[in-house]
Amino acid sequence: MLKAELHVHSSVSDGADSVRKILKTAVEIGIDVISITDHDTVNGSLEAIELVEEEKLPIHVISGVEISTSEGHVFWLYDISRDVDAGMCIEETCEIVRSMGGICFLSHPFDLFRNGCLRLRCFKVVDGVEVFNAKSFLIQLQVFFC
Repeated sequence: MLKAELHVHSSVSDGADSVRKILKTAVEIGIDVISITDHDTVNGSLEAIELVEEEKLPIHVISGVEISTSEGHVFWLYDISRDVDAGMCIEETCEIVRSMGGICFLSHPFDLFRNGCLRLRCFKVVDGVEVFNAKSFLIQLQVFFC
């Protein structure tokens, strides 16, 4: 069994900690897989991949980014080497992500204070749904759509 944290923001966007500090903490607490999913930029994720390779850290990094769509936030994992424009509709965003080999998840969909999306059509277009987010003030419903 692997421990994974797939939705983390660094100081590259709106997070408090540097990528280096996030990786150090993740290794210390036994996280096996991590994805830095900064808002609208893949730069934190790419930095994490570089640091892990350079310093031979015992953690696997999956490239990721959280995209601000016109309907709410979507985070995207895998094969990310460039940014995708923010502000597009969720369908167009997911289409571009998939064309590049990625998969899309609704970010904190039940937290409307943080750009969550409760529209049924948004749930139908993504590959998965984040069911727990430690920053959400509302209780997350445990619903999976895959």
